[in-house]
Amino acid sequence: MLNWQGTLKIKAFDKDGNLVDETNLKNLITSAGKNLLAESLRESTLDSEIKYVAIGSDNTAPNTADTTLGNETFRKAVTSQIAGGTGITITNLYVAPEEAVGTIEEIGFFAGSSASATTDSGVLFARVLYSRTKTAVESIQIERTDTIG
Repeated sequence: MLNWQGTLKIKAFDKDGNLVDETNLKNLITSAGKNLLAESLRESTLDSEIKYVAIGSDNTAPNTADTTLGNETFRKAVTSQIAGGTGITITNLYVAPEEAVGTIEEIGFFAGSSASATTDSGVLFARVLYSRTKTAVESIQIERTDTIG
């Protein structure tokens, strides 16, 4: 049986670059995300790359049927993706101090050819609850590790 797990490490830094908070979470991989990966195994032209990370203000519990965030308030293209070893991909997003200021309650990862800077676009691959009030004098680093094995 193939086991797929997604974990997040979220770090908040003050204006001087000092770590002020670190949170580690497991996230829910949606049915749409699982289907996109399965389809990409059958169809070589299918795009299943995680391209955007979105932040929202809805704290409704994640559900495998989710296709959007509850209330998306910010979206940004992935900063980097690297191979982390056999069956592992690490996706990073940097949120600058002036970005996504306000209430954060949820984070989503969007993939596929339809993923763009437009709210709710793409396939919601995974969603997690994360509660923070982000100020304009802190940055956030989101590191997602997908392990298939």
